[in-house]
Amino acid sequence: KKISSAAKVGLASLAAGVSVAGMTAFVKSAINAADEMSKLSQKTGVAVKDLAGLQLAYQQSGISAGALQTSMSKLAQGMAKGNDAFAAMQLQTRNADGSLKSTRDMLGEVADKFASYKDGAEKTALAVQLFGKAGADMIPLLNGGAAGLAEFDAMAQQLGLTMDETTAKSAEKFNDTMDLVGQGVVGVGRQI
Repeated sequence: KKISSAAKVGLASLAAGVSVAGMTAFVKSAINAADEMSKLSQKTGVAVKDLAGLQLAYQQSGISAGALQTSMSKLAQGMAKGNDAFAAMQLQTRNADGSLKSTRDMLGEVADKFASYKDGAEKTALAVQLFGKAGADMIPLLNGGAAGLAEFDAMAQQLGLTMDETTAKSAEKFNDTMDLVGQGVVGVGRQI
């Protein structure tokens, strides 16, 4: 009887420890995801609030996670430099005031054009010209048009994947601070 009581107490303690460890890992994972969203936003020029829908769209379309950064960066670069592909599609990359359109809005306009084009070599070449190596892989996603992208945005919102700029920036700052604290501990250790 004493052994079974001790075993119950031990198992309960283990379960509590696992729960705390699990919750800690969950929170850390969420903070890291928000930190990554902030950094990805800065790298791609896509607003944090728009990234979750795009990440979901890429994932559901079988496109690698790294392709989001490279393809959206390539699109932004083409917008800034005036890629001939936009003119060929009769798309304007600038707003009426002369500022560049948002990368996410431009992606929607490009997707609407792709949805109307016949699949083939020209469409593939255009996708690669706009998005780099990932362009060909993106064609099924682009074929859904802006409405298809909007569905992924709505789905990401429903799943709770979307976050705002403030949350992402706070997570980035938190992780940077924790890294500095860790470096401080290393520095104290070296001094000892």
